[in-house]
Amino acid sequence: MDKMNNASLLPAFIDRLKSTPVESIRIRFDAESDELLMTLSSDRVHTVSVPVLEDVSVRVTPDRTAIVGLHLENFLGRVVERYPDLVDLLDVAEAPDFTDESIMKFRRQIARQREGDSSTAHLVTDVSELLVSTGD
Repeated sequence: MDKMNNASLLPAFIDRLKSTPVESIRIRFDAESDELLMTLSSDRVHTVSVPVLEDVSVRVTPDRTAIVGLHLENFLGRVVERYPDLVDLLDVAEAPDFTDESIMKFRRQIARQREGDSSTAHLVTDVSELLVSTGD
């Protein structure tokens, strides 16, 4: 893979996600820092986060030749508010100290906010749909 610029990283991440076997995808949510980290390989690789949108970074190798994952900061605080479907990632995430009851609380808040709003933009609906369909 050639070295990528910041603008091309998010579409490249989605393409890589679609081609990654589900069993290789690892999602971890840290409630204390409000961060969700998605890794597309079980291999341990040194990575850096490259910001692509507010609160959204793509994890790449330092030379930017390989996409390794996605890093969402302020996940419940801002990301899910803007992109409600991404709350579904919590269903399949490793989330120590974060209960199903807490997830349902956020689902209720999102449902109330969405009532009457049919124009909600979606950041990476493909991510949410792929992971939720495999979590059943």
